[in-house]
Amino acid sequence: MPDTFEVLGLLGLGALAAYGVYRYTRKPSWQPGQPRPVGANGIGDLNGDGFVGPDDIADIERIILELNDPSTGQPYSAEKRRRADANGDGKVDMGDVVKIERYYLGLDNTLPYERLTKAQQWGLVLKYHKQIFHAC
Repeated sequence: MPDTFEVLGLLGLGALAAYGVYRYTRKPSWQPGQPRPVGANGIGDLNGDGFVGPDDIADIERIILELNDPSTGQPYSAEKRRRADANGDGKVDMGDVVKIERYYLGLDNTLPYERLTKAQQWGLVLKYHKQIFHAC
């Protein structure tokens, strides 16, 4: 079972109900200071390895300092900038570094969840249905 998983559905409490994709995180099975897995939106994972680690934090700091991506020698791509915006305010700054560091150290259990399109939501539904039925 993954540390973080998403569920498409209806969350209801009495007269209040909300339909959407919800993120659930179980208790961490990793040690603080070890690379942590990221969700489907990839927030915090700038190097694309599926985890948030020190390399990702260093990349966010390089974006803030307006340095080039060492892997390409070019400015950071729009996708990497999107993944670097950990607090969801639309810009990359020290607030994002703090959010990622807190997640990496185990002080925060989740990173911001980005709203998914309907196509992305159905993609997640199909992905998890396949996982459930293949496990049976």
